[in-house]
Amino acid sequence: MDVIEMRDVSKRFSSKTVLEPFTFTVNKGEIFGLLGPSGSGKTTLIKMMIGMLKPSTGTVAVCGTPMPNLNMFHRIGYMGQSDALYEDLTAKENLSFFSGLFGMKGKRKRERMDQVLHLVDLTEHAEKKVSAFSRCF
Repeated sequence: MDVIEMRDVSKRFSSKTVLEPFTFTVNKGEIFGLLGPSGSGKTTLIKMMIGMLKPSTGTVAVCGTPMPNLNMFHRIGYMGQSDALYEDLTAKENLSFFSGLFGMKGKRKRERMDQVLHLVDLTEHAEKKVSAFSRCF
């Protein structure tokens, strides 16, 4: 049985396409995760999945129930994005602060910060304030 079924789903906000059409399912007993850079549509996809947003095209069903559905929504646990970052600092400044809390210093600290920026695809945005990053509210 498909626990989550998304068929030909896409999402646009005005003229901006946030998610191109896609199809995917999650079967009973499967575990899935979403990975992607900031602004890639992860939060938008989850909000469509649980019925907080209607897709621009396609259908979404959870446990066979077409979404959005208020009764099903009340059965789903969801915690929206809550960042533990300082919004007035840049990505690099946040990394520097938190790596300092873990006692990192010097070359090791700079190398690890570069690794993390690369891992989350924010290297070119290292000097951008966190408040400027995508949130898709």
